[in-house]
Amino acid sequence: VAGGDIFCDPGDLEVRSLSFTGNRAFTDDELAQRIVTTASSWARRHLGVLGAKRCIDPTAEPSELQNDVYRLLQLYKYAGYYGTKVDTVVTPAGRDRVNVTFTIAEGEPIRIDSLSITGLDSVPNRQEILANLWVRVGRPFDQTRIATDQDSILSRLRNSGYPGAEVLPSWTTRTDSLKVARVSLTVLPGRRSRIGDIRINVTPMEGRSVQIEERVVRKLLGIGTGELYREKSLVAAQRSLYQTGAYRFVNVAPVSVVALA
Repeated sequence: VAGGDIFCDPGDLEVRSLSFTGNRAFTDDELAQRIVTTASSWARRHLGVLGAKRCIDPTAEPSELQNDVYRLLQLYKYAGYYGTKVDTVVTPAGRDRVNVTFTIAEGEPIRIDSLSITGLDSVPNRQEILANLWVRVGRPFDQTRIATDQDSILSRLRNSGYPGAEVLPSWTTRTDSLKVARVSLTVLPGRRSRIGDIRINVTPMEGRSVQIEERVVRKLLGIGTGELYREKSLVAAQRSLYQTGAYRFVNVAPVSVVALA
């Protein structure tokens, strides 16, 4: 998030300091990155005239401070802290200057009390797919981290021969005094596959012939028919071809895969 208005208008208030109190789930830096209000640069604050000057407009409606309160509330909600309260304290720091403090009452988060990850029984490297995930019983119901774990499962599957893998999340929550969540990740790995035919299509520049022979292209690809499908191998092949400098555009994508018996 971009911070503060560098080109302060008449009537704006320069932010001399920005601070947070009451936060435990997120560091000051993590919170500062999620809001627009930003203090003037170190050089501006300590040397006087150099560096970036950043301000808030006290007449705006809604004010950027109000918008920042909403941003922080959303951040905490997605992290499982549904009851969080955020307020601002603005204190004078000289002529047309203020210090800004965000006061946060986090409360107790909703915690995961039941976790189910299904659909991986047929996957031979199941333990590797599930290794070091963040989501587990007892942790806060953090939707952002759960989504990151979904991406990790998908990436690991797609690098283990499962190009069509999907992960379907679902959950139920109780926001009453129990504050618990039941989380389920249903994995649909699909058929484990190997690379089928490798088709190479080159469109030469107008007035020119193909400059790199197909056999050389196949060698540069670094993948071959019959190999286990791995998404990272396709990315590496694309990078390898592009780095030759011979092509304006390179795309290496699955067209045909052969499912393992």
